[in-house]
Amino acid sequence: MEKAVFLDRDGTINEDVGYVCKIEDFEFLPGALQGLKMLQDAGYLLVIITNQSGIARGYFTEREYRELEHYMFEKFRKSGISVAGSYYCPHHPEGKIPEYRCICPCRKPEIGLFIRAAKEHDIDFSQSFAIGDKLRDLAICEKKHAGVIWWEYQAAIRRDIYRVSCQTECHVAWRIVGVKAASLRQMFRGREGSRRLAVC
Repeated sequence: MEKAVFLDRDGTINEDVGYVCKIEDFEFLPGALQGLKMLQDAGYLLVIITNQSGIARGYFTEREYRELEHYMFEKFRKSGISVAGSYYCPHHPEGKIPEYRCICPCRKPEIGLFIRAAKEHDIDFSQSFAIGDKLRDLAICEKKHAGVIWWEYQAAIRRDIYRVSCQTECHVAWRIVGVKAASLRQMFRGREGSRRLAVC
């Protein structure tokens, strides 16, 4: 089975300026491309799992989303990064577009897209982890015992999760992720009673 990193997109890979849908508004967080490459080189599949309720809200279409995703993938390719899978949820319970207005199993914190990705890529959750800037991005960690790295705009500690500031130091955080990638398995096993990952 494969080990993977489940990545949120907005606020984790790129700047979250609110319903990002235009190329001119898309900007990678400092260090993100380098960090992703290091994770890939450490043998992790890269899997993007993202809520895109802007589609349900009528801010942009699925076609526009895919066009931006294509642009992002081209940037990945030029940096030597290969993404194993990219999954998005276009739904929202209060969406303006009727076909997307629903409660679904794919919108985080539900784990439908994680399960789908795991089946399609033969992923072992116990050897994998998630990176996100919101707790819902890490839902798979509680339910399937994957590890976790939580980006947050304030440096703080909650139990055995280190929240890593990305407001001014995301390039440092991404570098840490890359440097630690080769030893993540040992770090998971070393945390008694938990598979959460502490990064500091």
